[in-house]
Amino acid sequence: MFSDFCDGTNEEMKPPKRDKPKPSFLVLAGVGINCEEESARALERSGIGARIVHVGEITERPSLLFSYQGLFLPGGFSYGDDLGAGRVLALTLEHFLGDTLSSFVAKGKAILGVCNGLQVLATLGLVPGGGQRAISLLPNVGGRFINKWVNLTLRAQGGPWFNRFPTEDIRLPVRHGEGRMVKAQEYPLEMWRARQALAYVEDINGSFEQAAAVCDETGLILGMMPHPEAAVDGRITPPGESAQAYQDGRFFFESIRHYLAQS
Repeated sequence: MFSDFCDGTNEEMKPPKRDKPKPSFLVLAGVGINCEEESARALERSGIGARIVHVGEITERPSLLFSYQGLFLPGGFSYGDDLGAGRVLALTLEHFLGDTLSSFVAKGKAILGVCNGLQVLATLGLVPGGGQRAISLLPNVGGRFINKWVNLTLRAQGGPWFNRFPTEDIRLPVRHGEGRMVKAQEYPLEMWRARQALAYVEDINGSFEQAAAVCDETGLILGMMPHPEAAVDGRITPPGESAQAYQDGRFFFESIRHYLAQS
């Protein structure tokens, strides 16, 4: 009996195991952002905590960002897309968050920017990374707003956002008018291809190499034009279609939940 206490083998003396708290994301809202509710629901459906925070609150209290493991910049038309899609919001975050956002990135936190959110990340130079403006989001070829489901191919494998995908062929909805992704001429082509995450199967908007999503060098920051948060619920399945084929968005959130739980 005495030896049990000395060598630590007595089960009654071992401290109880504590479950690791589930990861949580700050979901930005306000100033023309309009996808925050479905973005938060998509996170929560995958077991990730989500709190919707107005831009005004986070600019007044930048340190609030460190209470979360991730930041979600949803789609919409922030500040009416004045001066260009996502540009004013990007300048606002750069001015008020500045070093806080840089520190958040340096600590290995996750960031997802969808549609308008990608436009913000591109303006900030967070994707494809390196602190430089390497991509621009321009009006679609043809000049029309696109709102439809599209077929995509995964270019990234594993990593924070892609480790739970059962196949490289997926389907997601797009809804954008300025989604044509253009690479800066001076940005190295091999680096661009290394950081592409998703590609359209068909050229829907004139994006360079049909790119639909791009990540930074760590893989933790992901910007994408398609809307994964709008593809997690079988209730939106078109009549006569398989519900399973319209829920590929959930794999993004399941992947980041698994990654954060392991890190």
